Amino acid sequence: MVAQEKLHPSCARKPAGSAPMLCSRLAAACKEDPTCRPRLEFYEQACAVDSDTQRCAGSTAECRRAVLGILGTQLRNLCTCAASDPRETFTCMDWQRILWYNPCVGESFAMQPGAIPKAEIS
Repeated sequence: MVAQEKLHPSCARKPAGSAPMLCSRLAAACKEDPTCRPRLEFYEQACAVDSDTQRCAGSTAECRRAVLGILGTQLRNLCTCAASDPRETFTCMDWQRILWYNPCVGESFAMQPGAIPKAEIS
């Protein structure tokens, strides 16, 4: 989360005048948006945690590119699962973990403390 906070400050994560959206609904809205959907798909693949080894499935460089790709989209708005329907809770928590508590994101930026390589900003 620390790496994400440096990349995307709190003022950019909170839409003015609105409460945080449910994480599962945030992801669903992105999937409906033709600009956001491919970015989310790339992020999911590039920053996936292997369920068997609990390690990052992809390279840190690919995950870093994917994170930079979703900056500025609705996916970087804070989301919650607090008011979630009990049937939706686990799905919501999965999305919250993928978007905000993803260890691969932190690992991908740990290699470049305090800086994003200029070659990767486009």
